[in-house]
Amino acid sequence: MIELIEIRKNVLEGLIKEWEKLEKAPSFTSLPHYNTLKFEIPKLDLRNLLAFCDQATPLFYWSDRSHEKEYLGIDSIHQVGDSDFLSVIEDIVRENKDLYYIGGLHFSENSKETNEWKSFKELKFSLPLASYERKRQSFILKINFPKSILFNKKEQADFSFKVENVLNFGGYGITETSKTPVDLDEQEDASATFEDLSEQIRTSDTSLYPQKKEWTEMVQKCLKELKEDKLTKVVLARKKIFKSRSPIKPMNFFELCKEEALGRNFTFFMRPKEFQSFLSFSPERLFLLENDKIFVDAIAGTRPTDPNPIKDLKFEKELLDSKKDAFEHMVVCKMIHEKLNEFSKKVYMTKNMEIMKLSHVQHLQSEFEAELKPGFNLKSIIEKLHPTPAVGGSPSNKAKDFIANHEPFERGLYASPIGIISKDYTEFAVGIRSALVEQNQIHLFGGAGIVIGSTPEREWEETQSKMKSFEHYL
Repeated sequence: MIELIEIRKNVLEGLIKEWEKLEKAPSFTSLPHYNTLKFEIPKLDLRNLLAFCDQATPLFYWSDRSHEKEYLGIDSIHQVGDSDFLSVIEDIVRENKDLYYIGGLHFSENSKETNEWKSFKELKFSLPLASYERKRQSFILKINFPKSILFNKKEQADFSFKVENVLNFGGYGITETSKTPVDLDEQEDASATFEDLSEQIRTSDTSLYPQKKEWTEMVQKCLKELKEDKLTKVVLARKKIFKSRSPIKPMNFFELCKEEALGRNFTFFMRPKEFQSFLSFSPERLFLLENDKIFVDAIAGTRPTDPNPIKDLKFEKELLDSKKDAFEHMVVCKMIHEKLNEFSKKVYMTKNMEIMKLSHVQHLQSEFEAELKPGFNLKSIIEKLHPTPAVGGSPSNKAKDFIANHEPFERGLYASPIGIISKDYTEFAVGIRSALVEQNQIHLFGGAGIVIGSTPEREWEETQSKMKSFEHYL
């Protein structure tokens, strides 16, 4: 039984004891800027727990592709809204190995700010106040607090009140009459009480950016520049906006799509404010840092999957035999190899153009591993690797300029670096297979690599197949 009242009571008592202990420490200046109190807790479903969190509290969720690591962050005690402060994050997590920041950078830091992305630009990375963590079968609750709270009883009282609210889960998990602890896992699934979101969506009120005519013109302009050797590849994206009759609770949408989290995907969820969230079920790793090594994916080349094994095998063979897709994939691999060589001692290709099957599409996938040279920081690694030709193009700067000048919307976190930063585990995914919930709208995104041999119609269909990860739920 998960006794929520007992956990909350132990946390509040533990905080007071921890503050008293730290106030007696020999040197205040030697303490980390942010400290952590840890509690072992019983097994629980963190994705299910998301649905019980207060609707107005900032939320952050991350699960790696192997499903061995899972993090649920609630509220925030430190926010970073500028990529220049990545070095500050690295210094902070180096002081305390129990800390992590979670969030994402925008596809282009210089893009014009639009309303739907404003909250995400103000809150790029956050250090959660409370964090539920699973590493394989081990479950831990962490409470993070600033050392500035020590010797200040008023701030400690205010912080305790915030902790109590964060661990309350909006009253869920406690019966209204007896207030006795209950087993959260045995409660009726929260999604059962949700209004059927798909019934709210007015499919007749769907907007496309760009429209098909504008898409065709944009692809043709790109092909013209490719033929003039100004570019090798450009990844162009489009989005589809669904409108609901009323504001959409982000957790309702997450619940609707949570089957996608069961596949070979990273799961990223960020809700800076009520009725605003970004959700990604990305198959693509940008990089993993581990023991002075870096691991990078190359994913390019796409076909649909099909429940019929014969049709599915036909799509797979078509993808493996396609010269156009092989060239597109080679452009990505070449760029990654070149970039890794700039800050690595040795680079190895550990997987070469194998099929990666997902729920609605299949890709060509290669993987790289490299030994890092000393002296490279997180900001420089991200600047070298993002955007890969799989989401930007080649040459990178010219492709980004073409995207900025021709796509009729801001990408924001779509196709951007999203992930988690800590002392011992730092991993970023590429924010594809993603959706933005903003008030009463759901924005779905899909991109396609344009190279010599591409056609507007076929790339339109490819973007459609990528948006199916979400669209079929609506």
